[in-house]
Amino acid sequence: MLAAAGFEMRMADTPEKLAALQGVVPQRKVFSVAATDEPRFVYADAEYCQCAYAGDQPAYERYQRMVIKQRLAAEQDMAAQMSDDGAMTWGPFSPW
Repeated sequence: MLAAAGFEMRMADTPEKLAALQGVVPQRKVFSVAATDEPRFVYADAEYCQCAYAGDQPAYERYQRMVIKQRLAAEQDMAAQMSDDGAMTWGPFSPW
């Protein structure tokens, strides 16, 4: 989702970069970093891809919208499954 939102992947391709990546406290979270011209957002993943995704404010906003859409879709799917479960007939085992 990060790449689709406009974040760029940067590999930790040197021991120094990997050490810096592993030192990031909020592992695997998007967080803001100070930049001279505009805010930058970074997603650090030292364990899985040994990379960091970096993006600007518009990319971060697109990513947030995508996360919200994904959560809503998951909630709608869960509600549909619960509705299907509730429609089951329990036959002679029904307490109602």
